[in-house]
Amino acid sequence: GHMIRMLVNFVMNTAVRWAPDGKRKRGRLKSTWMRTVEQELREMNSSWNTIHRMAKKKKYVQLLLP
Repeated sequence: GHMIRMLVNFVMNTAVRWAPDGKRKRGRLKSTWMRTVEQELREMNSSWNTIHRMAKKKKYVQLLLP
């Protein structure tokens, strides 16, 4: 949640949203961190946009924390 609430021009925020062009070299795994996150979100019947909106509201994030 804290990373999503950062300003858009912060390096970390840019790194999370970065989508490289082209293909991976032969022998490299096809899965990426973002694909793994998106797969887990689908398993939870959610989406990146939904999580993004919830993270912007601290009250939702605090409900998830122990």
